[in-house]
Amino acid sequence: MYLSIHLGAGAFGYFQVTSNEITKYCKAKFLNTVGKRTPIAVRFSTVGGESGSADTARDPRGFAVKFYTEDGNWDMVGNNTPIFFIRDPILFPSFIHTQKRNPTTHCKDPDAMWDFITLRPETIHQVSILFSDRGTPDGYRHMNGYGSHTFKVVNSNNVPYYVKWHFKTDQGMEIIFYYFCIRRYIDLHILAYICFLFYYPYAIPIFYQFIFTRNQEPVCC
Repeated sequence: MYLSIHLGAGAFGYFQVTSNEITKYCKAKFLNTVGKRTPIAVRFSTVGGESGSADTARDPRGFAVKFYTEDGNWDMVGNNTPIFFIRDPILFPSFIHTQKRNPTTHCKDPDAMWDFITLRPETIHQVSILFSDRGTPDGYRHMNGYGSHTFKVVNSNNVPYYVKWHFKTDQGMEIIFYYFCIRRYIDLHILAYICFLFYYPYAIPIFYQFIFTRNQEPVCC
């Protein structure tokens, strides 16, 4: 359902525990042994764009990681920014409607977006990040991921802790600029005309190329 309304990509891989420090805070079995591997599926997408729209847009990048653990599936959802536009979840439908096409004109509606942002002061932190260089990451491999919520976990003694999950990319954070994007498109023979840049996916073919044509294991951020 989610990928049917967003421009997205995904991959399968595994999560491997590299430290036993987490056991002080969380008793989940898939985290209890250094070196233990858990199969995962990861999906990425823009937020405001629908399928077929450009993924070079200034827009948050959403992601989700599904851990196939021995105790069942665990889903972690987040964005490439450590904060979000709203605090009250009841505002989410109103917010996301401002990011989609106006149902009357079927066009993007910047007035709707800016009306919401100016009426909700808690959006300013996220907007400041979105309109910085971090608002246009170079594909899905060169960005960090952050669980949007604060989560409650318990350890083996049933002592609770509140945590935020951060996924840091080993490839380093990189920012895309349009002149670079044009050159990359030409290098990949994806676009015949530069004007198509704003209407054709960029992150998806780069992601695909990395996994399937470089003889490397998929790398999870």
